[in-house]
Amino acid sequence: SVRRGAGVDLHVFHGSIDLQDIELVGNTIENNSGPNSRGVLLRAEADARLMVDIENNSIRYNNSDGIELSTRQNDASDVRQVGGIWTKNTISDNGAHGVQLIGRYGLFDLISDVATPLYIGLEGTDAIDGLDRANEISRNGLDGITVNYGGALAVTNNRIQFNGTGGIDVNAGGSANPNI
Repeated sequence: SVRRGAGVDLHVFHGSIDLQDIELVGNTIENNSGPNSRGVLLRAEADARLMVDIENNSIRYNNSDGIELSTRQNDASDVRQVGGIWTKNTISDNGAHGVQLIGRYGLFDLISDVATPLYIGLEGTDAIDGLDRANEISRNGLDGITVNYGGALAVTNNRIQFNGTGGIDVNAGGSANPNI
């Protein structure tokens, strides 16, 4: 039989009081095909707040994006946020983008107006295992990373190479400038 859908599909909506905190660590997420065939799909709607740390995963050979982050605003007052720290992952050989950000990324405190970026890669090595905290984002069909929306983003210390249409493509619509 043909497998269909995302390898991991996290779809949250409403609930701005609670921050949903999820870790994806040490998984092999590959060979997902058919509709909605991303390796990892993160989607927040309305007032949903989602923090997903993605560490030390192999995300490859998926028909579409390796990781897709998207949000949906149902009302002008909707908060919808997706943040986290993504390190030590191999995101390669996916049919579309390695990472596609098509929604509001980063976490925002509405009272203090402080933004915490979505981190894709970190400087240095992990104090526990000694491994480099970079991601390998390579050989994807389109861009290694494409940014098609605004938010708070830090892309640091990654190896982004040999992707079909480029390394990093930023078209954030003027909402925010990512720190790359």
